[in-house]
Amino acid sequence: MIMNQAVADTIRAVYAEYPELQFSNDDDRRLLVRRAAQQIVFKTKDTNWGVKSRGNTAPQGKDSIAYRTGPSSMDIWDIQNGSTGQLQINSDPSFPNVTDQMFIPVEPVNWLGSDSPTIPIPTNPPSNPPQDILELKAKLDDLSNKLDTLAQIMTIQNSKINQVIGIDTQILAKPDQAVRFPDYIGSTWLGTIVLKPR
Repeated sequence: MIMNQAVADTIRAVYAEYPELQFSNDDDRRLLVRRAAQQIVFKTKDTNWGVKSRGNTAPQGKDSIAYRTGPSSMDIWDIQNGSTGQLQINSDPSFPNVTDQMFIPVEPVNWLGSDSPTIPIPTNPPSNPPQDILELKAKLDDLSNKLDTLAQIMTIQNSKINQVIGIDTQILAKPDQAVRFPDYIGSTWLGTIVLKPR
C-alpha cells in the first residue's frame, strides 16, 4: 500500500503539535506515534491504520505506523529515525506485507483541535450531465407530452358523453315529444319478405 499525502501531512501535523514528545524517551515516542495513528483514524475513518509490536509480550514500537492489509498481515512505515527522532516519512512502506508481528488497532482521537474528518466533496462537478440522464429527461418529456394529449382527448370525450346524457335526459323528461315509430308485421310472398304497418 502507498501512504497518501493526506496521511503523511497528518503525521507531520501531530509531530509538530507535540515536539516535546518527539525528542524525549522511548515511552514518549511510543505515545506520540500512537497519537499520530489515532489522528489518522479520526481523519480518514479507516480503522486499518494503527501501530504494531514485535509480538504479544513486546512493547508497542516507538517509531512505526502500520496498516492492516489482511487478517495476519500489515504494511509498516518507520516514520522516525531510531537514533535522532527526526521524521522520515516515505510513501512506500518500510516493511511491506509483514506477517510475523502483531498489529495494534487504535481508536479515533482528534489530537489537533482544528482538524476535522476528511469528507470527499467534488470540487469541480461535471458541467454537462451524463448521457443517461439526458436520455431519461427526454423520455420523461415525451411521456409528459403524451399525458397532455391524453388529457385533451378525455376532455373532448367527456364533453360528448355529457351531450348524449343531456339529450337522453330531455327525451325522458318529455315523453310526449318523443318520436314514435309504427309497428310492422311481416309476411312472405313468393319468397320475399314484405313488411307493412299494423
